[in-house]
Amino acid sequence: MQLTLSDVVRFCDGVYTGTEDIWVKMHALPLRGVSIDSRTVRPGDLFIPLLGTRHDGHDFALEALSKGARASLWQKDHGNPPAHQPFVIVENTLRSLKSLAMMVRNVSDVRVVAVTGSNGKTTTRTFIASVLSRRYRTHQSIGNFNNEIGLPLSILNMPDDTEVLVLEMGMNHEGEIASLSKLARPDQAIITNVGEAHIGYLGSREAIARAKSEIVLGMGSGGTLYIPYGERCGEALVRKSPYIQSFSGRILTCGLLHPADHGEMAGDAGTGPDRAPKDGPDVWGRLLEDRGLFGSTWEVGFRAESGRADTLTLKLFGSFYGHNALYAYAVGRYFGLSGDEIAQGLLEVLPPKGRMTVYTSPRGALFIDDSYNANPSSLRAALDALIRLDGYDKKVLALGDFGELGAHEAALYAELARGPWWSSLHVLLYGERVAKLYELLKGLTRPKTLAWYDREEDFVSALERYDRPRVALLFKASRAAGFDRLVASLLGGSS
Repeated sequence: MQLTLSDVVRFCDGVYTGTEDIWVKMHALPLRGVSIDSRTVRPGDLFIPLLGTRHDGHDFALEALSKGARASLWQKDHGNPPAHQPFVIVENTLRSLKSLAMMVRNVSDVRVVAVTGSNGKTTTRTFIASVLSRRYRTHQSIGNFNNEIGLPLSILNMPDDTEVLVLEMGMNHEGEIASLSKLARPDQAIITNVGEAHIGYLGSREAIARAKSEIVLGMGSGGTLYIPYGERCGEALVRKSPYIQSFSGRILTCGLLHPADHGEMAGDAGTGPDRAPKDGPDVWGRLLEDRGLFGSTWEVGFRAESGRADTLTLKLFGSFYGHNALYAYAVGRYFGLSGDEIAQGLLEVLPPKGRMTVYTSPRGALFIDDSYNANPSSLRAALDALIRLDGYDKKVLALGDFGELGAHEAALYAELARGPWWSSLHVLLYGERVAKLYELLKGLTRPKTLAWYDREEDFVSALERYDRPRVALLFKASRAAGFDRLVASLLGGSS
């Protein structure tokens, strides 16, 4: 649906304060989109000024109008807006943003796929969108637009001819996913996994699983929820959620098989590779080939289809991406795509910046930039990939602070310190919080090199000493640590 200025006034219960001649000319014209940023507003957009912790969008409303925005909302408690300009006074601009998105969703026949989880949300969303775009006009959340602001904007800015909308749903606290799900009303939903992300806010993995499970609260009985298979990924925790127990739709598990699972196959053991497991996940995947930096190849299928398997190839470094691809495969099959169509869609996906993105530095080292975010689960996956990487004399972990671990920080660091990777690595740590891991590693299996830095310049100097051919450096930290900036600097600004 194309919103008009008349729609905005009506659905936001607003009052138009501009001149009558502007209203006569503009009220029935379709708006191009909705923007909350005067720097990127386009001619024909509706500008919605929001109140942030550092900025007040109302201070930039006139700038947005000068750049061609057709109108701007104005929150009532900010007094009267500038005269003779196309403003619409509303009670609350954020609530109006959500109201407009809900109105568009309610009148649209677009099918919605929603993705949440502790790790892999953006990758899974990107995989699904690439797969479905092989057959459908598909729109997805842009960047990290996955909260109470970003998700409504994704709905409001989807093209009018969109057939499938793929949305990402993030959270820090209970109740947030519920609100997003009730707004988006997904037909299909995915919980990628339940890890330690946000455990500092929520207190336990059980609480995290319950919060992620809120995604079903906006779904109908005809919907399908895909959840991770196995205890390590949080299947049991998800199933215990009261929201899951009262969900009337279909639930399918998705999981990767390990070599030990190969004997538990349906049918005769000699019938070939296209056999589904007797037990285990409803949608299964098995690694056929790990080509390191050049990607991986997978055999995948549905347990209910013992005579069928498809082959998928990924161009991304890290076999853990197989789990994300499995969700895309499941959703693609639900939408009627063939195995070949799904495979082609996945083959076209390149890694997003900061998520195991691979660069060669000017000095010849391999940089693996996984600096977009960090928690213990994602660190374990990245270290597994680094350890399996062949052809490098030295493997270096450059690790910064984690966020949102709260009271669980000490226990989670202790668990990490007992991991199997450290004796093969050179470990350089930077930041106040990660100093605790440094102390633990000193007392356990010692890495080849172990150093901790509290000054960035010293940390960078140490990294530069490893920046040479046949050395692989993995950069990992929470986003607030600014490792993306550090990587770009070491690459000479080329990332």
